[in-house]
This record gives sequence, C-alpha cells and structure tokens, in this order.
Amino acid sequence: MEDLNHYSTLCIYCFAGVGLIESLLTLNLVDEITETRGWGNKEAVAQGLANTVTGFFGGMGGCAMIGQSLINISNGARARLSGIVASIMLLVFVMYGSELIEQVPIAALAGLMVMVAIGTFEWVSVRAFNKMPKPDILVMVLVTLVTVFMHNLALAVLVGVIISALVFAWESAKRIRARKYVDDEGVKHYEIFGPLFFGSTTVFNEKFDIQGDPDEIIIDFKESKITDMSAIDAVNKLTERYAKQGKKVHLRHLSKDCLRLLSNADAMIDINVLEDPTYKIPVATKYILLILVLFLVQGAVKSQSAENFKLLHHWKVDSLQGSFLYDNTYNEIWGITNKGREYAVIGSTYGTHFIDVTDPASFGEVDAVQGAFSNRLVVHRDYKDYKGYIYAVCDEGFVNDNSTLQIIDYATLPDSVHVVYDTSEYIRKSHNIFIDTSSARLYAAGSYGLVILSIEDPIKPKFIGLYSDIGVHDLYVRRDTAYLNNGEDMRIVDFTDPMNGKQLYILKDYPEKGYNHNGWLNGKGDTYLFTDETKGTRVKVCSVSDLSNFEIVSYIQPKYSDSSIAHNVVIKEDVAYISYYNDGLQVFDISNPKSPVRVGYYNSGNYDTFAPYMGVWGVYPFLPSGKILYSNMQKGLYVIEPSRGYVLGTEKIPVQTFGVEVYPNPIQDQLNVSLNLEQNKEVLFEVFNLQGIKIRTLLSKPLTKGKHDLQFDFGNEYSPSLYLLQIIVGEKRKKFLN
Repeated sequence: MEDLNHYSTLCIYCFAGVGLIESLLTLNLVDEITETRGWGNKEAVAQGLANTVTGFFGGMGGCAMIGQSLINISNGARARLSGIVASIMLLVFVMYGSELIEQVPIAALAGLMVMVAIGTFEWVSVRAFNKMPKPDILVMVLVTLVTVFMHNLALAVLVGVIISALVFAWESAKRIRARKYVDDEGVKHYEIFGPLFFGSTTVFNEKFDIQGDPDEIIIDFKESKITDMSAIDAVNKLTERYAKQGKKVHLRHLSKDCLRLLSNADAMIDINVLEDPTYKIPVATKYILLILVLFLVQGAVKSQSAENFKLLHHWKVDSLQGSFLYDNTYNEIWGITNKGREYAVIGSTYGTHFIDVTDPASFGEVDAVQGAFSNRLVVHRDYKDYKGYIYAVCDEGFVNDNSTLQIIDYATLPDSVHVVYDTSEYIRKSHNIFIDTSSARLYAAGSYGLVILSIEDPIKPKFIGLYSDIGVHDLYVRRDTAYLNNGEDMRIVDFTDPMNGKQLYILKDYPEKGYNHNGWLNGKGDTYLFTDETKGTRVKVCSVSDLSNFEIVSYIQPKYSDSSIAHNVVIKEDVAYISYYNDGLQVFDISNPKSPVRVGYYNSGNYDTFAPYMGVWGVYPFLPSGKILYSNMQKGLYVIEPSRGYVLGTEKIPVQTFGVEVYPNPIQDQLNVSLNLEQNKEVLFEVFNLQGIKIRTLLSKPLTKGKHDLQFDFGNEYSPSLYLLQIIVGEKRKKFLN
C-alpha cells in the first residue's frame, strides 16, 4: 500500500508537470500571435495556487485552454479581462444555461472544434516537412498519434518532451568539437566547443592525441562548459592518462559554475586549473591605452570585432499583415543607388518597397509597387538590379491569379518608380533570380529548374535557355558558371550554351547535410559558401579553385545555439554576411577559408530556436557608403553600420582614436601609426596574438612633443590571422601577464 501511495504521488507530480508544460506552450502561442512576451514564472505560480485552492472545494485541477485562448486572441482580446469574462460566462452557462446548451446541435459543436483545430495547427510544419530533421518529424508524428489514439493531449506532450530531451542530449553529444594548435612556446592548445556532459564524454576523449602531444597541454573551455560529474570524471581521467606519460595538463577559461563544480569534487579528483590571463597596465591620467584589433594578411582581408555594429535606421509598416504560413510580413532585401542617393528595396506580402537610407533627414519610404500577386499567401519575393532597373519575382500564385516578372524603372527616384514590364510570359513563379552582368542574362529558379533570359535590352527580356534536370531553389552565377542549390544537392553547371548546360560538379553527400538552400562565391572566385536550411547544420566553406578537387575546408556556426538555421549567405570580397533566422546577422572574415573568424554580429530580436521561420531573411552589404541592409521577417528593414573606428570591406581607411591614427586596417606588409603628443612621453607599442601571448614589441622609447609618423614592416614574418595592437602613452609601467 505504501508503494502504491508512493507511485500515486509520483503520477500526480508528473501530470501536474505535463499540465504546466501545456500552459507554457499555450503562452508561447499567444506570445507569437500578439508579438508580446508573457511571464512563464508568474503563470506557473498562478496555476499552482489556483489548482491548490480548487482542491479544497473538491474541484479538479486544470491548465491553460489553448482553444479558448486562440478564440479570444483571434477576436481582438489582449488583456486578462477576456479570460475572466470567458470563465464567468462558462460558469453561468454550466449553472444556469444547460438547457440552452442542449439545444445546440452536436454537429455545430464538432464543427467549432474542427475550426479550432485548423486555427491552432502549425501549418508551417507541413510545408517545411521535407526540410525538418528526422527527429523533429518523429516527435511530431508520435505526439499526433498519441493524441488521436489515447485521447490524452497531456500524455502526448509528455511523450514529446521526453523524446525531444533524449534527441537533444544525443545531438549535443555529437556537437562537441576541438580546435587544436601549438603556440610559439611549444604548448599545445585544445579549444573545446560544445557542452561537456555525460553524453559527450566519449567524443571528448577521442579529440586528444596523448602519445603525440608535447609535454604541456592547455584545454580551453571558453566556448564550452563542464556540466556534471561524468564530465568531471572524464577530465580527471584524461589528466591521469597524460600524467602517466609525464605530461602536464592545464584547464583554462572555466566559468564560475564549472569552478564551483570542480571545487565540490575536489576530494575525488586532481586537476590543475590555469588562471585566465589578466593584464595590469596602469597609465597616467589623461593619457591613453589603445587596444586595436588588426588583421595581418597577404591579400585584402577585412577587419571587425564582435558586436561591432550599430543601428542607424529601422523601418516597418504596422498596417501590413504577415503571411498565413510563417507570419512573415517581409522577405527579400536588396540595395540600389541613384543620383548619389542610396535606397533599400524590401519585399512584403503587399509588394516592393523603396526606402531612402542616404541620411537621417531623408530616411523613409519613397514609393511602393504592388505585386501582381499581393496577399497574405505571399512568403517569398526576390530582387536583383541591372542598368537602372529592379527585377522582381514572387514564388506564390495560382493558375488564374499568378505572379509575374516585374521590371521597375527607378531612374526618377527619389520622386517615384515606374513599372515598365509586368507579365508572366516567361516567368510565372520564381523562388530566386540572379543576374550575370558579364553576359546580360537573368536566371530564374523554381521547381521547374531554370529559365534563362537575355536582358541585353533591359526592358525587353528574351527567352534563350531552359535547365530542367532538377528543381532549383537558389543560385549564384559568374561568367556563365552557375552554382545551383537544389535542396537535395548542389551542382556547378556551365551555361555558355544556355540551352545545353554542362555539369561540372555535383555534391550529393556531405557532412551535416540538410536542405541545400543558398550559396555565394567570394571575390577571387576560389572560395564558395553554402547554407543548409536545416536546424543545427553549419555553413560550409568550400575550396573551388580546382573543381576536380572540390573540398569542404571548414564550417561556420554562431556561438549561441546548435539549433541555429542559416538562411542566406552573401560575400563581399573576403567577408561573409550570413543571415540566421534565430541568431541574426553574423559576419565572418573568410580570408583564411580553413579558419573563418567571426568579426561582428547584429541581432534584431531573440527568437525561440524551435520556431524556425522567424528572424533575419537576408542581407545586402554592397552600398558604397558601407551601410548594411538586412530584413527581419517580422520586424522589417534594419540599416546598420560598423561601429566607429572599424571598417569592413575597405583596404585603406584609417582608424582614429584619441589622436592616434593606425592604417591600413587590415594591414598587409606594413603598418603606419601617426601619433600626436602634447608633451614628451614614454611610448610602448606591442603586438599580441589572440591567446594573449606577446609576439613582438614594435616600439619602446620616449618620444618628444609633436606629431610622429611611424612605420613598421611585417613582411612575411607572420601568418595571416587576427592580432591585437596595444599602444600605451604616458607613464610607462611594467605589464604583467599571468
């Protein structure tokens, strides 16, 4: 009997937890619809108190009513009053209106429930079915089947949560990675990425070469975290294995939580924790300590620091409505210039909007063109420009109400724009288009493959070719060579003869394969990046200088979540701009394709990684001013620029701060520093690598009052990488590095 009571109590807690999960999921749905943020903790406490009080009156505990909540929200309710009124009216009907309720036909009530089901069903999941990871599909199917056959939504939610948790643990176990290098002092570093827990310890141990490693090892947990006793045990055993070989292991960059966990297990383990580097550099008041981030390169490389963007403008029209499928009001972004002014071109469910982004005084929409297909069924639009015209397409439409190719003349901006071509003669629906300016050809991609048009006369396109071997999702074309992203594979095709494309390469199977979505070629044409529109897949960096030796040389992933989805990538010279649904705009230097470096990011909102089609759609970084345009599917247009003192995509713009001028940034073989002193002072210039190790002292001596133009030669002494330049002006003190 005691055991029975024990299990009964356990079941009560389990179902209470399931009810709480259902309430929180309902809250999440309401937040998505209303674009607000509810307080899950308050909801949980309120539900617990209400259920406790109900028990004293012999009532049954409950949780959120998803159907009733959706009805309230759909009818304009936005405050607590709607729920209170609905509850009171329900109580009145039950107590006094039962005879009236009995008059309502069962068929009508069934129809009402069907409409609630239609309204609450996540229809986006059907369209994205072939893009979703298999575990997500499994969870979706199992939850549906349990609900249908067991008639128990709470149990279905519990099953879904358990399976999702197990899948997450399994996937997280596979995500742990290690970056390895040996520093100038012969110490080998292992930089760990991903959580270290019971599921990932086996993969973690496989990363180390105990026999071949030098006598001193540093394991860096800056991008990782030790989370449980299994992880501690794995680290302890690893150090013991190194100790048997007479080698020493240090742990670096452990978080406070990790250090606390290790401290609690101190009696069981023997681990050497290396304190993180600290810099103690006292300087005289009113003088400067300048830390500059520099790239040392053998070619043109761009520089930027993390979070190194600032917002200039934001544009959104509240009256525009989001799509039925994804609730995305906005989609593609492009940029144009005319008469010395800069404009953003952004798509919406309505059509095409032209926004003046030249300066704050003139910022705003100057004109808009309604799409041939214009309603809440629109999800995708795409744009490219050529010789003063915008070419616009849409991927939605019906047989008798189809989309078209629109050609828009923007020569009269900022006054207005004019549609000069609007027909479905050659293109009805297209997911993406690309214009190869070298041959004046427009390529339109869709489920049909490719339609190729000549636009030598920009307003009179002519059909010249068709490629129907496979449906094409997106593409990049340069000098008649097209890189095709087809969902199931990626192909490189030569369209010198537009009617007979010659396949040069096909990539079908590769690590972390998902829905092959989009790609872009760098300025030199030797590096190609592509995205897989699938949760948890990284962006692939490929060497394409020799197609007979096509190779994925590295991977790119934001630091936030393994559930990230990269949507589109665009490359300006050697800087990759990647738009992530959930993780915003991420910018990477890819001058060394084997070791991309994140140099900046900007995120316009935090989104649940389980809501895959919210956030940033695309980015346009090619405006002459250096402004960067990107579109947020729900929030509209964002105009940003690099923060003061840093530049992207420019070879010779000085970095100026407090009377110090450093250029070019990035540097190639020579660094120039101009320094203006108000009085005689001691000056120290030092260069460090990213591990905090000083690699060179450029200058250490007193300088007289006045302006000094200094030059430092680097030549081929250092490999291309990111370095820190430290300048101290004032009273010289000793620098400590632990």
